[in-house]
Amino acid sequence: MIVAPASQLIRHNTDRLEKNPHAFQAGGAPIALHLHRNEEHMAKAVVQQIQKAMNHGRTPGDFAVLYRTNAMARPLEAAFLQAGVPYEVRQGIDLLKRAEARMLVAAMRVAMNPADMPALTHLLGMLPGVGPKTLEKLHQAHAQDPLYARGMLPPKTQEAMDVLHDSIEALRKKGPLDATDWALGDQKARQAPSFREGKDSASPVGD
Repeated sequence: MIVAPASQLIRHNTDRLEKNPHAFQAGGAPIALHLHRNEEHMAKAVVQQIQKAMNHGRTPGDFAVLYRTNAMARPLEAAFLQAGVPYEVRQGIDLLKRAEARMLVAAMRVAMNPADMPALTHLLGMLPGVGPKTLEKLHQAHAQDPLYARGMLPPKTQEAMDVLHDSIEALRKKGPLDATDWALGDQKARQAPSFREGKDSASPVGD
């Protein structure tokens, strides 16, 4: 019941070439229109409908959620994760494989263990002039908390390092349950002028 109604709507576009798509299988439930306050509310409603059907014997593999742009996947994936409903992203990037998600996991690991070298390597990919050799020197100077080894870096790099250290300290105080609020609300670290925003050159955490 998707192809025929969509074709009827598109047919009102006078600037398109005439097409008459049809589905291989006829029938199905009628299309329903739902209005939602925002994308998060919409995503939760979608997942709740799937959960209701699963309570009546359906499986996650019986469902497909179609969206127009990749940006719409994020609230849907977050809702599936929160509800504990397994899902698979087709022809896209899984939320937990995105650079920002891996960075958040690395930050949580460092918050729990400041000497976690694989996670530190991933985080320090955001800082200019900090490579494996520099990280090793920082670790030798302050093994328990390499981010706190001040005075060993150029001024701009040290400034960014201090911001990163303070941000990790804030996450440690909040705890893992508040990691999402920390990631969305702690703008100071992302606005540090010495950070290479969006750069993801380090190896994924856990390698």
